[in-house]
Amino acid sequence: MDDAVKKKARKTRKYCCICKGIYRGMIIDDRKVSMHRFPQDKCLKRVWIQRCKTVMRTFKWNANKFLCSEHFVGLRGPTENNPLPSMFPTESGDTKTFPTTSLESTDCNNNSDVSDDISLNDAFLTIESDDDENYQPGPHFNVPDIETIMEVSAYLHDYCALPVLAPKKTGTRATYVQAEPDMRYGSTQTETDPIKKYTTSSTQTKTHTCEVGIQCSLPLLTYYDVKDKDEQLCFYTGIPSNEHFQAVFDEIKDNAEEQTSRRKVSYTTNQGGRPRSLSVINEFFMVLMRLRLGLLIEDLAFRFCLSKSQCSDIVNRWIDYLSVQLAVLVQWPSIEVIKSNMPKLFKDKFPDTRIIVDCTEIYTEVPSSLQLKSLMYSDYKSHMTYKALVGISPNGVVTFVSDLWCGSISDKQITKECGLL
Repeated sequence: MDDAVKKKARKTRKYCCICKGIYRGMIIDDRKVSMHRFPQDKCLKRVWIQRCKTVMRTFKWNANKFLCSEHFVGLRGPTENNPLPSMFPTESGDTKTFPTTSLESTDCNNNSDVSDDISLNDAFLTIESDDDENYQPGPHFNVPDIETIMEVSAYLHDYCALPVLAPKKTGTRATYVQAEPDMRYGSTQTETDPIKKYTTSSTQTKTHTCEVGIQCSLPLLTYYDVKDKDEQLCFYTGIPSNEHFQAVFDEIKDNAEEQTSRRKVSYTTNQGGRPRSLSVINEFFMVLMRLRLGLLIEDLAFRFCLSKSQCSDIVNRWIDYLSVQLAVLVQWPSIEVIKSNMPKLFKDKFPDTRIIVDCTEIYTEVPSSLQLKSLMYSDYKSHMTYKALVGISPNGVVTFVSDLWCGSISDKQITKECGLL
């Protein structure tokens, strides 16, 4: 029972973060030890932390750290006149004593740089040797608002050396000492004139911001990879050359940026939203690959580094846009135009031919509805299809394309219903 009580008492004890084995309520030389949290005042807390790091290099502060009353003047904890811890035990068994035990509130409140200098000075008072009587401090050097050793080193542009030590407070002068690899210490002096020269000059740069879409993963294939290779361009898009491709794109590019975007038609940059992952011409190139080669959405998404949903949305928007923009290419020519361009074979055997028609079917996915399955099923293809009637002139130009019908409709019925007759 007594062991359990002792274990519970050990868990609830508040221990000093510097001294080993000293806890709140412990009796030392007829004195009762008290524990004190780090102060809320930033200046005081910074000095407390830096002094703890001086005697314990692995010290890391958090809200649960305490300092015992043995570190303060009078061994009774911080007081109004002596708020700073000044006595710390070292690994050799000696006691390290800091000369300053108070921090003037006027300096702390009015000049943050002073508090930084003092905190950094107090943190490294043990670095200089006591027997260095010939040491002469250098000129005064103003240090900006910096807190850590690495910030001091970076400020002095000494990136490869060991940590640069803080200035020692000496009235109107401050000196820096830097640890060398063999743990000997040297001093450096820096004149104030060059520093003033660079700190007093300033430059202003006018910047212009604009919204730019950046794609982190580049597509495996783009229009620019094949634009100079007519054979490959024809294979992927069905358009024979780059000149023809540019001619078609120039006809549709005026409204393509707005009509094929997932943003609203009246979009402004203040509304946010996802920008394009591909340029407009690469989206057009991808849609033509889909129409020419019948590539699956998963394949196109992989080739152009898109998600499947994003790729599907791009294709659907471009199909709707192209059906409107390119509808003018399918025209019904007059009989005079047909006869003037009719091949000789047709003139000899079929001089009155106006149009050659045939139905074509396009495979589609299987719908979930049983009623739609019966309408979409084609006995000729043995699959779910859409059917359309296509007509060409004797010289091979497409002159009529009907709407899409369900695959179960007959060729005769679609010819009557499509509006050709």
